[in-house]
Amino acid sequence: MASTIPSAQAASQPSFVKLEPSSSFYDRITTWASEHKAAVYTIAGITLVATGAGIYYYTSDSAPTPQDLEAAAEKKKARKENKKAKKNAQREQKSPSPESKPQGVYRYTCAMRAPC
Repeated sequence: MASTIPSAQAASQPSFVKLEPSSSFYDRITTWASEHKAAVYTIAGITLVATGAGIYYYTSDSAPTPQDLEAAAEKKKARKENKKAKKNAQREQKSPSPESKPQGVYRYTCAMRAPC
């Protein structure tokens, strides 16, 4: 009859230590890939699509032409002028018109005032 008491050799090593020799990194990768083929194909497909999209974007003629840059500059200048005109119109509305303002402080000389 076998004894249920553990041997001294088995008791000296903790239970979480592997008794088999460690496998190489390549072996572990290939084992994982063979067990998870769907994930490997999904990752490969996504990588191919992303690479293709990057190549298409890089090689496409999406760079602005000189005419586009010129038109954008003109549009920006027009927007700036409109903004300035609007600001001047608001400023004129806030300040009274020159006709309603007194023309300035009258400077009276001694001759103009009552006798000095």
